[in-house]
Amino acid sequence: MDTLLAIRLFVKAVEMKSLSAAGHALNMTPSSASRNLAALEHKVGASLLIRTVRHVKLTKAGQAYYDHVKPMLLDLDEVHSSLSSGSKKPGGTLRVSLPVDLGQKVILPAIPEFLRRFPSIQIMATLSDEFVDFDSDDVDMAVRVGNLQDSPLIAQRLASNIRVVCASPTYLAKFGTPETPQDLRAHNCLIYPSGGNSGRWIFQGPSELLEVRVSGTFVANNGASLVSAARQDMGIVLQPTWQVHDDLGAGRLVRILPDYLASSSYLTTDIYSVYPERFKGQPNIREFTGFLKSQIRAHPGFHGYGSETDLEA
Repeated sequence: MDTLLAIRLFVKAVEMKSLSAAGHALNMTPSSASRNLAALEHKVGASLLIRTVRHVKLTKAGQAYYDHVKPMLLDLDEVHSSLSSGSKKPGGTLRVSLPVDLGQKVILPAIPEFLRRFPSIQIMATLSDEFVDFDSDDVDMAVRVGNLQDSPLIAQRLASNIRVVCASPTYLAKFGTPETPQDLRAHNCLIYPSGGNSGRWIFQGPSELLEVRVSGTFVANNGASLVSAARQDMGIVLQPTWQVHDDLGAGRLVRILPDYLASSSYLTTDIYSVYPERFKGQPNIREFTGFLKSQIRAHPGFHGYGSETDLEA
């Protein structure tokens, strides 16, 4: 068995929700795809996929395996891309789309250093949380936070986006400090809407996943607004560590439920650099992505919250 090929097959099957489609994409016959997956499962020692007539579904072990191997494949592909395009020199305009909060708080402050290193590049940045249409939005690459399954874009993982639960000292003194995720039901929670998952917070406890339906008086699709509301004693907020790091350090917010991390199956997502296949090997994208990875992983807002292992992946 070609282990790397089998891993690529597994990841592709998860993303395409079909083992046969994944095998076809990798020029494998259905029987060869089945044999390779079976060999991989034998090597791992666990069933990874539940196969039905219509689609495949991850087992619990499969989810854990996918969370580990997908970043490794992205980093490996990045190395190959970097080596194959190493002779090309960066220069000209790079048009990037950045998420609003992450862009303002983490990425834009680092841009001057990038331009000092690469004075031949001009950065044209737009801040938006909307989906980027690379065919009509005049964008070369984007930085996005989320799970990118089924995306046709090339994605390079920059870091994990760990979220923590926080509230102001005044709020906690008045209403008490939750000891378990279930205690959140009795509190005013400040909610970031996420389609049908609004108000659904999922945590990884010491031994199991815990899902809690929370509610509150303030819902906003901007993390900075929710954090501001938490600072003003309005309730409990679940936000990325980089968003609340300064407030936690200054004592304006207090982390609660430190023994429970937001689950990787929903709330712990990754930060990616994404771009179309036609821009693969473009030196400006290569250099900016590498720079972002080093800057983000060195940022203090990504350390000390149980995320160091993820940063090294």
